Amino acid sequence: MTSYPKTQRTDSVKLRKAVAALPCMNCGREGRTQAAHCNQGKGMAMKTSDSTLAALCVECHTHLDSGGIEREARREYESAMNLKTLRALIDNGTLGVI
Repeated sequence: MTSYPKTQRTDSVKLRKAVAALPCMNCGREGRTQAAHCNQGKGMAMKTSDSTLAALCVECHTHLDSGGIEREARREYESAMNLKTLRALIDNGTLGVI
């Protein structure tokens, strides 16, 4: 089993709202997107940092969290969706370097 070190937690309502405004990074659906936290590095009853968010529609988020995906495949999926989300935020000008 692979363990992931816990990192400092970032908590940003503005970032969560910006992510939820994007289309789903998996299926492209618009209007039903949620800011889904990756499950890597979380603690008991704690969400991971908002830096691990992925823009997923309700259905894709539910599928991710339902446990129907093998652990390693889920980790790869979460990382890919997080990266696509960050790229979308940068490409649309929401997230930039100050």
